[in-house]
Amino acid sequence: QGTVNQALTKQFSDAWTGSQSGAFSFGVPVDVSPAGQLVFAGSLGLSASRAWNYDTATLTASSTLAHFTAGADLAGVQQPAFEQSVDTLVATWRHEFTERWAAQADAGALTVLTLDGATKQRWEPTGALAVDYTRPSVAAELAYQHAGVLNLYLAQVQLVDEIALRVSAPVRHDRDVVASATAAYERTRAVAADGSLVDPFDVWLADAGVAWAPHHTPSFTLGARLSITKQDPVGPASSGLVVPGFVRETVMATVTYAYPPARNAG
Repeated sequence: QGTVNQALTKQFSDAWTGSQSGAFSFGVPVDVSPAGQLVFAGSLGLSASRAWNYDTATLTASSTLAHFTAGADLAGVQQPAFEQSVDTLVATWRHEFTERWAAQADAGALTVLTLDGATKQRWEPTGALAVDYTRPSVAAELAYQHAGVLNLYLAQVQLVDEIALRVSAPVRHDRDVVASATAAYERTRAVAADGSLVDPFDVWLADAGVAWAPHHTPSFTLGARLSITKQDPVGPASSGLVVPGFVRETVMATVTYAYPPARNAG
């Protein structure tokens, strides 16, 4: 699987900021024989933010359109090609309590739409809560979210309830190398092509990574990450799609470039 991302940010004034993001992704699902459903997806996001002394309000609209090719699903049943979209509208409020502590709340709605001869649509609330702690030597976040996501590895659109702890810290005194780690638990249900929900399954995630941003080229960042995922079905299957249990180890490499380079104050 692979993803190419881009983002643009424009500071309109001291208070107002706008941003745009886009992505193209592709994926090959796991453990499917003789042929799997390939996934090709494009995403677009737009947001506007208003900042005050200790608060920031943001409104974000995003859309992901995924094309699933004809092939065998996770139960080994041949499926025709189809498209699904995930569209969200989310309002965010962030408050800085002190220089170290902050909290954020998201609330909104999402819809999962299957585009075929008989269009099928599913509406869901979406939201998140997060608490951040930041110091020069370490940053940590504890967060919960309910969201719709595209899982390239399993070739599914999923509704996810996740609680996660994320920690990062500079490795060297000059802070050009940063290490990070995540531990998370998810209760997940896939959205089938007919709009119904597949039986739930549990996902346990642990990962660790390192990123290097050299001082002489601060707009350029190289990163590497190791991720371990364990998936377990919850109870006996009651739907037609078999949810596989597995343990997956993934190594990822990332390259990031920002233009124009950040300008030093003064």
